[in-house]
Amino acid sequence: MEQTPTATIIIPSRNQRYTTLQCLQCIRRYTTSPLEIIVVDNGSTDGPVEALARMPGVRLIRNDHNCGFAAAANQGIRSANGTYGTYIVLLNNDTLPSHRWLANLLTVLRTDARIGLVGPLSNRVIPEQKVRIRFPTAKAMHAFSGNFITEAIRPNGEPPCDCPVFAWRFLPG
Repeated sequence: MEQTPTATIIIPSRNQRYTTLQCLQCIRRYTTSPLEIIVVDNGSTDGPVEALARMPGVRLIRNDHNCGFAAAANQGIRSANGTYGTYIVLLNNDTLPSHRWLANLLTVLRTDARIGLVGPLSNRVIPEQKVRIRFPTAKAMHAFSGNFITEAIRPNGEPPCDCPVFAWRFLPG
């Protein structure tokens, strides 16, 4: 029996085709729960976006001009229509999700009915969420993330309510 996706991930993008492909590869590698992925391309000019359209499980919406992040996010949300996912995830296309990123976000979200929005720890966010670290490679980033999160897991295998969730924006150097 096929599982119903638990989340719909909306990724607005404009140019940065290679970065968007890296983001999608990390989602596939580090996400175990079923999901729907919608990429909203805002009139990219850095080459064809057909590679995105050919990726299994990725739905591509193409705009002929740059509508902006908010408009593209809303377009993706309307397209999702709640059919496939219980939760909506807005993700920048230059983000590299890592170990258990979505599972931990959803765990935190489900801990209290008063919580309506959650966000990850990262190296490129507002100070309250920031982990001050630079990585020489994406491989080093994923190794750090996997070890950091593993240490935060309770002995019974459940993450604590304030478990770290990593979604990195990798910039070498």
